[in-house]
Parts: sequence; C-alpha cells; structure tokens
Amino acid sequence: MQSVFTYSTLLLTGYCISTIAFLVAAIFQQQLKRVWSDYLDVANLFVLVFTFLVTTISVISYYNNYTGGRRNDLQHPNHLSHFLTTVVLIGVVPLVYLSKRLRRKVLVTIGVVACVTWVLFNEVVYIWITHYYRDYVPSSWSFSHAESPLPYVVAATVIYFAVAFTVAIRKGQHSLTRRKKL
Repeated sequence: MQSVFTYSTLLLTGYCISTIAFLVAAIFQQQLKRVWSDYLDVANLFVLVFTFLVTTISVISYYNNYTGGRRNDLQHPNHLSHFLTTVVLIGVVPLVYLSKRLRRKVLVTIGVVACVTWVLFNEVVYIWITHYYRDYVPSSWSFSHAESPLPYVVAATVIYFAVAFTVAIRKGQHSLTRRKKL
C-alpha cells in the first residue's frame, strides 16, 4: 500500500509540473493549442484517479495510526486539522473534474494544481524556511544525506506528460475521423 501511495504521489507531482509546463508551452506554440482541451481533459481525468488513491490511503493510514495508538495507550499529537486540510485539498477539490466542462477549463486546472501542490510541498517549504533559523533540524541530522527524489520526480513528470499527451492526441485524431465519417 505504501508503494502505491509513493508512486501516486510522484505522479501527482508529475501532473502539477507537466500541466503547468504544457500550459506555458501552449501559449507560445500554436500546434499545442489544438490539443489544449483534449490534453486538459485527459490529464485532469487521470489526476482524479491518483488523488482518489492518495486520499484513500491517507485516510486508511490515519485511521490505523489513531486506532493503534488507542490500543497501546499512546498519546499522539493531534494532526486532525492538517489531515482534514489534506483531505479537502487533495480529495474534495479535484472532484470538480467529474464535470467534463470544468475538466477543460484552464482556471479550474490552475486552482486544482495549486491545491495539490500545496499538499505535496507544504512540509518542504516549511523546512526550507525554518532551516535559516536552525531551529528545525537537529544537529545530528547533518550527517544524514537522504536520497534526492529529483530523478523520480523528473521520471514521473515525463511519464505523466507522455501518457496524457499521447492519449490526448489519439483522442483528437479519433474525434476527427469520427466527424469525417458523419
């Protein structure tokens, strides 16, 4: 279950990066404007599945931690507000993509990308800001060098973009051939 969560989170990161990159590139490239709505339709439909997976696994993990702490008489810090914010931003907000009309809107897409990005990167931003004050990370952590997630993020972005773009182009070609037959 943890590996599904990890891969889904990486693909959500890939969605955020590739969608913003596509929208910026489509402003300057006329050929991309032709597949603009099909790409947003496909990419936003895919992200609906990934946000559902991440939200479901988060809810299950939160419940297991809560009940496990109760059984062992452990006092866990109350993370309910952060948990509910996460569920709303990554579980409820993307539900606007159930509407095909809203799935193709750029402003709606940018709003959902902002919500998903905040959930994925809020801890990273917090650590980046507080590391200047040297209050967050203990001194013993300076010897620990975590593996950089950058190659995985780049791979997820390329994979997500390639799949969504390929499906969008095929969808556009399929609708063109169907229109010619009519």
